[in-house]
Amino acid sequence: MDNKIKNALDDINMIKEVMNKTQQNLSSFSGFMISVGGIYLFYIVLEQITYYLRNVYGYSSSIYRTMSHILPLTLLFGYIAIWVIFHIKQKNNDTLNNKLINIWGIILIGSNIFYWFYQIILPIGNNSIINMLVRVAQLILFLPVVVGGIVTAVMLKDIIILIFDIGFAIAYIFLFVGMKEIAYGTIGGIGTRIPLNSICLKIFLSIGFLLIGIYLKKWRKVHGNTVNTRSISD
Repeated sequence: MDNKIKNALDDINMIKEVMNKTQQNLSSFSGFMISVGGIYLFYIVLEQITYYLRNVYGYSSSIYRTMSHILPLTLLFGYIAIWVIFHIKQKNNDTLNNKLINIWGIILIGSNIFYWFYQIILPIGNNSIINMLVRVAQLILFLPVVVGGIVTAVMLKDIIILIFDIGFAIAYIFLFVGMKEIAYGTIGGIGTRIPLNSICLKIFLSIGFLLIGIYLKKWRKVHGNTVNTRSISD
């Protein structure tokens, strides 16, 4: 009898240990998403500072030209640093958590590299064709993020993330087709007019990622390794 009780207690402790490890895994992915949103907010701050330097000191100032060269690489290297840190922390590459981190690492880093090269080869000028090519460039960042959101929702079986992702996609497409623009970077000057869909993307990559990370962190504490009751499969 004593051995049966001891074995039962050992089984309970093992189950608790497995649940704690799984919860920690999901916590790591939520931390990854929060970190991605945080680095993009930091990028927006640097972007506003760069616009301010341009508005105050002009295009020809050395400080503005330096910042304009550093700015595009800040986000890329920030994503790389976040992915490396979270990837190293994961000892088991087969966990769902690590798979999601790798998927988003490929999406964020790959799309930004492709976008950076696209910007380099983009012709300089001001006509309808070039303006359309500039607008299409945003799709390089938009499409992978939407696909990543759908993949995440399916892998986690979470309908809330799917609705959030589709809602963002609909809003972005609506603004993209509308071709409306807004003044951006107006601190210290008149700023630059950019499409509203670009603002939508900035909000999603910063605040949107933070909200998803916080949501997953809260879900982990409540559900552990159970499938979300608001599951896609339901």
